[in-house]
Amino acid sequence: MNIQPQPPQYDVTDYADSTTPYEPKPPFLDTDFIGRAEGDISKVLVKSLAEAHANTNPKLEFIHEMFRKPQDLPKLLFYNSMTYEEMWLDCADKLTAMIQNIIEFAKLIPGFMKLSQDDQILLLKTGSFELAIVRLSRLIDVNRDQVLYGDVVLPIRECVHARDPRDITLVTAIFDAAKTIARLKLTETELALYQSLVLLW
Repeated sequence: MNIQPQPPQYDVTDYADSTTPYEPKPPFLDTDFIGRAEGDISKVLVKSLAEAHANTNPKLEFIHEMFRKPQDLPKLLFYNSMTYEEMWLDCADKLTAMIQNIIEFAKLIPGFMKLSQDDQILLLKTGSFELAIVRLSRLIDVNRDQVLYGDVVLPIRECVHARDPRDITLVTAIFDAAKTIARLKLTETELALYQSLVLLW
């Protein structure tokens, strides 16, 4: 019986044998590394957004303190004595200040300033109204149906009086939306993430 010699068989899975020159290389995509990197990037992003939110909003401690204080009757009477036009002008001033803070918030979102100026303007134009409602939600006490308006706490019912029924409908819808968000009891970090999503979506 003539047995022919067989050529040696090599299996690359035997690379652990020190006698073979085969040196396996790690895969091009190290999934563990990518997972760690994504986790680190996410943490940095969340921290950046939370800081942007904190730096462009009234402090939560201030809001809570204002709601704990007894009502300032002179200020309440002052706002109640405002004419329809005076109230809207005052609202416009406060909304302008809020929109300026929204713009500053957007500038602090990582990558936002790398967008073209036209894209930045478009995103701000289409998202500022919704962001203002999100920010208004922080200023509402749902249980007492009150809102922190500047430096005075007002009953929300006092804010929805208007001469034009269309104005009443608009203001009521704004407060209803803000109260719905307030009832979610989002943390400050969650509000920061939500605002960035609303702006960039």
